[in-house]
Amino acid sequence: MELQKAVDTPRWVTMGGGQLVMESRFPSEVISDLQSRGHDVVVTHAWDPTLQKAQVMATLPHGGWAVASDLRGEGLALGI
Repeated sequence: MELQKAVDTPRWVTMGGGQLVMESRFPSEVISDLQSRGHDVVVTHAWDPTLQKAQVMATLPHGGWAVASDLRGEGLALGI
């Protein structure tokens, strides 16, 4: 997956007590399916800055670098 697309994908985390917190950008069918299976799902903001933030860098197959920065908060991915 392209780096920026990977960083931009919806996030989810598990909390104490088995609660599953998911950004609202997940398809409603996925959220409903998880709830129907007994999961305690909490839907949060589309780009919730409290879940996680990422700044990533990777080498490209033919040389050079690719970088991506998360929209969920301040940050900058740099290759120096």
